[in-house]
Amino acid sequence: MRFIILSIFLILLSGCVTTRSVATLAEVEQANAEGELLLVEPAFAQELLKAPLSKPLLLEFYADWCGPCQTLRRPLQRAARDGKGRYLVAKVDVSHRPEVMDTFGMRGSYPSFILRAPGNPEPLRKYGADKFEGLVTWLKDEKKSITAPLKFSESKERRGYKAVLVAGSSGNANFIQELYFMQRILVDKGLKPEEVACFAAAPDFVEYHLDKEQFESLKPFIQNCRLAKREAILATIQTSINQNPDQFYLYVSSHGAAPVPAENSERYKELCLSQAPALVLDEEEEGCQALQDLTPDALAAVMMSASATKKYIILQGCYTGGFISTTSDPAENPSSLAALPRMTILTASRPDRTSFGCHPGWAMTIYGYAVIRTLAGSQASLDAIPWAEIARDVDQHVQDEEKKFSIPTRLRSHPQFFQNP
Repeated sequence: MRFIILSIFLILLSGCVTTRSVATLAEVEQANAEGELLLVEPAFAQELLKAPLSKPLLLEFYADWCGPCQTLRRPLQRAARDGKGRYLVAKVDVSHRPEVMDTFGMRGSYPSFILRAPGNPEPLRKYGADKFEGLVTWLKDEKKSITAPLKFSESKERRGYKAVLVAGSSGNANFIQELYFMQRILVDKGLKPEEVACFAAAPDFVEYHLDKEQFESLKPFIQNCRLAKREAILATIQTSINQNPDQFYLYVSSHGAAPVPAENSERYKELCLSQAPALVLDEEEEGCQALQDLTPDALAAVMMSASATKKYIILQGCYTGGFISTTSDPAENPSSLAALPRMTILTASRPDRTSFGCHPGWAMTIYGYAVIRTLAGSQASLDAIPWAEIARDVDQHVQDEEKKFSIPTRLRSHPQFFQNP
């Protein structure tokens, strides 16, 4: 019995990963040889990023009061253990030093990551716990490509379109896949290909690696899409809606910014961070993050002059119900977008719920697939689509899919529909 207990103890001990404070390159090499997670001070982290390392380096910026950071504690240790001798995993405590983020060119979002890959001239910056899995998947791959060979349209032509399609987040190919099928539906129902504008966020080499096969299949479509920049998207919408006064279509698929507790709202505003309702555009530029998103106010501002135009908007993303209203009564408390006349809005979720399928490896999101399947099956012409019926069918399909994936009732998305005559 004593032997068995000792054996179990040794097995458990062999699976443990320690965290070691390091301050020299020699200590880094020694800790990496033993598969240990590195704890470094900001000054030494800067040195590491500039050092002639032959291995990739993943650097996490965390705060002890950050819940998502705590959930990554053990996965980060496991990544360090698996990277023994092959890649480095380090963390920097910025709990009481938020100004440190500025020195690394990072915005104040926790956890945040910097990936330095040999051969890539600029470090890759990522924000949020959801990015961790993709980073580690890339680190574990033996090939570790640092290219994302996709070409986008460089057209700067300012003209009107009858429909605008946007894939705002670069994290996975399924957002762009939805645009591909949506364009085909619009053309099948009467629009010309040149009457449909496309904007998409460009994946970095980690994101491309995770969905490489799907990105490759979409190359011919992507080369006709412009990069998803807020200013260009809003300008195109405004020009389009002014030049096509009868009807206008907008489809956006992206990640949605999460609601922020009331007590943190002012802090988010000070830091200019995204908060619901907003669809995130991965511009990856310095400056105010919130001013890079698509929001109800931003869309309303470029549509308000077209009071006679029938406007049809489909929004795939978490918490998108907030584009209709942040309350349960849109008739009494509409968003600035829903308050516009002749407006039809379909969203993937309630203002307080996520949508599903927004991950690498999914062909399309659950909601995006439901919309595309339902519209493709409708025999109605574009100007005669029964949107209330479409919304009901989409809702039913989403419910069926969420049940199939055993998503708890309390977490289900509850797609929304709104029509303002």
